[in-house]
Amino acid sequence: MTARRGSAYLLVLAVSMVIVMLGVTSSHLMRIRSADARLSEDEARAALLARSAIEVTIRALNNDPSWRDSHNHDQWSSTPITIHDGSFIYKLTDEDGDLNDDASDDVRLTVAATRGQATRLLSVLLRPVTGPAPTNLLTNGGFESGTSGWNRFFCTLAINTTNPVEGTQCLLATSRTSNAGSPIQDLVGVLADPGTTYRIRFFVFVRGADRGVRANILTTSSGGSSLAATPWIPVPADTWTEINETLTPSFSPPLTIATLSFYTDGGYEDMLFDDVRLTIETGGPPLSVVEGTWRREILP
Repeated sequence: MTARRGSAYLLVLAVSMVIVMLGVTSSHLMRIRSADARLSEDEARAALLARSAIEVTIRALNNDPSWRDSHNHDQWSSTPITIHDGSFIYKLTDEDGDLNDDASDDVRLTVAATRGQATRLLSVLLRPVTGPAPTNLLTNGGFESGTSGWNRFFCTLAINTTNPVEGTQCLLATSRTSNAGSPIQDLVGVLADPGTTYRIRFFVFVRGADRGVRANILTTSSGGSSLAATPWIPVPADTWTEINETLTPSFSPPLTIATLSFYTDGGYEDMLFDDVRLTIETGGPPLSVVEGTWRREILP
């Protein structure tokens, strides 16, 4: 009888252990399934957030005229941006590695959207929507009409037909007696309201020496005189270099003097100029999605 009771006790104990193990296993499986369900939901939501993040970023870029200046090629944004119940960071890449060298370059936008435990990377190619070229405010910026529209300042001006950047002629500033010796053009009646930002783009060639070159707009009005200047741009000797910068003159109308001129950071070497353009800065052309370029990226 005792042996039977002992066997029954062991059987009950074994069954109880099996029931407990089944309960623990079932609870563990439920937790795994619940975690899998949450992860699946996070992944689905992150994928949707990535699409929304692309749209939000395109709108932000199109509302920021200086976005090419304020972003670095292939560098993630430093602060996550909250969107719905997640967040995202983004980066911009240019095929030639320089976002700011050409406003007409395509750019690839990549976003990393995170929701809960899931992150999804999505990218798309953006293309500037080109329109009419902005109006050049300068007279004879390509020097195809000789020196018309230009005056000399501490130099002598002559037309040069050897190796111009565009067209058949460029302008030579020779016999410079100052680092401010350059061609100048009168901008009275040309400049718009005070505080307007202009883009100055030109090609310059310095004979025989490496120099820094900048463009200047000098204004004189009832508020006094003011000089708006671009940064010094390094120009290697005997090489055509494109300079593409912005200027924001400050003055109180009416203007009595307004001139565009060019300086070097030292030396009086001969200089050549070609394709000089001054336009009102309106920012780059708006960006649009290039169809067929959506791409899901792989997490590093």
